[in-house]
Amino acid sequence: MTGNGYSWDDLRLFLSVAQADGLAAASRLSGVSAATLSRRIKRLEDALGTVLFLRHAHGYALTPDGERLLHHVEEIGRKVLDAERLTRGTTQVETVRISAGTWTALYLIENIRHLRSPDDGFRLSFVSSERRADFKRREAVIGLRNQRPTEQHLATRRLGQYAVASYAASPAVTGWIDVAVDTASARWVRAQHGDDVAIEVNAPRNALDLALQGQGQVVLPCFVGDHMPGLVRTSTTIAELTHDIWLVLHEVDRHRPAIRIAIERLIALITQDEPRLLGAPAHQ
Repeated sequence: MTGNGYSWDDLRLFLSVAQADGLAAASRLSGVSAATLSRRIKRLEDALGTVLFLRHAHGYALTPDGERLLHHVEEIGRKVLDAERLTRGTTQVETVRISAGTWTALYLIENIRHLRSPDDGFRLSFVSSERRADFKRREAVIGLRNQRPTEQHLATRRLGQYAVASYAASPAVTGWIDVAVDTASARWVRAQHGDDVAIEVNAPRNALDLALQGQGQVVLPCFVGDHMPGLVRTSTTIAELTHDIWLVLHEVDRHRPAIRIAIERLIALITQDEPRLLGAPAHQ
């Protein structure tokens, strides 16, 4: 116990509930029963003399005091981890995990020389998925999204826009390739060309590979399609599919040195590449 009626273990369990947004998920993550978690959170609140969570049917939401405590506990956790590494005589390289959709991840990897230096004291990890990463569960540290996030506790910055068009191996290709995912581009293909779909795939990259083989037209961001040897545009940019680019990260991570470096490099890359993102001809 700390002498204040609670222990570091109470704070650790508080962190589990805060990051999981509720008792059920926190119980699965921590291995502590929901009943015990509830009792320990109440004990911590009584010891601190404040309410840390608002309880509702869909989970637990942090109060302002809970937000402040979360920030401090995460800082303490990082310091404890650093101390453990020092006492073990080891240094663990920090990993900066970046989440993005298939095409944005492809673009970032193509431009890896702008995002990584051999002298960096951290490693980069790319998470490519059409599903949004859960920042509370630390599935990613930095995310790039095409819509402004609505989740709490996230720091955001709009970096620009990107344009979208249709592409094929030649203008003579008439059929379409449908990607069975819930994205704006996939919905557009089904709504506009559903009767002309020749092949369906469940992964965006497979659609690109088929388009390169002349098996159908595919919708792609211009920053991919315009720079892909073997493809030509079969449409002008599709206005309703122009998307914003949002940089997203958890508020508590924004000042960590490795993350600041990665963010600054992402911002520089995307800002200087605005013509490509908006569909300027590849030769410009």
